[in-house]
Amino acid sequence: MSRIGALDLRDAVLDQGSFRSWDAAPHQVGASEAYRRELAEASEKARGGKLSLDDMQGGGFTITNLGGIGGTSFTPIVNWPEVAILGVSRSSWEPVWRPADDEGEGTFESRLMLPLSLSYDHRVIDGADAARFLRWVCEAFEQPFVLSL
Repeated sequence: MSRIGALDLRDAVLDQGSFRSWDAAPHQVGASEAYRRELAEASEKARGGKLSLDDMQGGGFTITNLGGIGGTSFTPIVNWPEVAILGVSRSSWEPVWRPADDEGEGTFESRLMLPLSLSYDHRVIDGADAARFLRWVCEAFEQPFVLSL
């Protein structure tokens, strides 16, 4: 059973020289090479659509909120062992233009807007999938009762 977790991904990146170690996790001699091979195998399975549920265990997803302290926008940083983080900022009422319908002219209407920011590890999550996920989150906020159907 493959166990690609955040430590595995971090070690694979460390060997490529992109980052320096930021924690005191013990490292075994040769462990990084094993992690790199495991990451390559998992990547190949993912591209072929053959990842099992066990192959995808060990990653994390975090939701962070700066809206409560007045944050209007920010870029959340993915930290080990996360693979993605959703940042929620302070909501505010904003004017939104609604185009004309068959019966009249377009108008501005006040809408409650909630800024969301999604950061993710692109080695694990495809950008198009991340965009679809964020769109799904937005739709869930817009129509929360649809989730229960």
